[in-house]
Amino acid sequence: FSSLNNFKVNAITLEGAQRLSPESILSQMDLSGTSIIRVKPQEIQEQVLESFPSLSSAKVSVGLPATVSLRVTERQPVILWQQESGSMWIDADGVTFPIRGESEVAFTVLANGMPPAAALADPDEELETEAEQPLEILSALAPEPIYPRTTPEFVQGIIALSDYVPEGSSLQYDPDFGLGWTDPRGWLVYFGNDISNIDLKLIEYESITASLQEKNLTPALISLEFLYAPFYRLEH
Repeated sequence: FSSLNNFKVNAITLEGAQRLSPESILSQMDLSGTSIIRVKPQEIQEQVLESFPSLSSAKVSVGLPATVSLRVTERQPVILWQQESGSMWIDADGVTFPIRGESEVAFTVLANGMPPAAALADPDEELETEAEQPLEILSALAPEPIYPRTTPEFVQGIIALSDYVPEGSSLQYDPDFGLGWTDPRGWLVYFGNDISNIDLKLIEYESITASLQEKNLTPALISLEFLYAPFYRLEH
């Protein structure tokens, strides 16, 4: 029975996906030519979610003679994260995943590195090496690599801070200084990753810039990552 061609999987039925194709999923699942009686839906479901972080849920069902049906829910990107090694999307839960197809994305961040990683559930557990590797190395490991997850709070910080970005500037991220932008007057300003007190930081920022202008000093960078310990640099 298992050797008959009529009972061997050669395609899948995909529902709920706008940006993924059945062929792209099938190519990662090693299902082609497998007898339907050997297909284990729970295992396939776990493999799909592991291989495609752009999916938030997946449900697999099988039927005779060789039917494999997959119903998925795709994550909706909120942020376009752009960096030299490649770009990716981030959803509201802080899940990062590869860009595939097209989608309306409300916010863009120009970054010098990966977003801050979410804390591990077990603090004694070591982070997997692939989650620490640069994006270009991750991309070389698999067509749909495992991307490190950031926090929902960081995502909300990006959304909130976007309202304060001056016209003509773009929201930026630096692993050492956090979120910020290029001031239209010619210098970089960063506010860290926690912007819960952004109103106070902005008042302090204007006070610092006013003081520097009185002294005829033009900074290269101003950091307000720590509200009570701001600093500036005159050279990069």
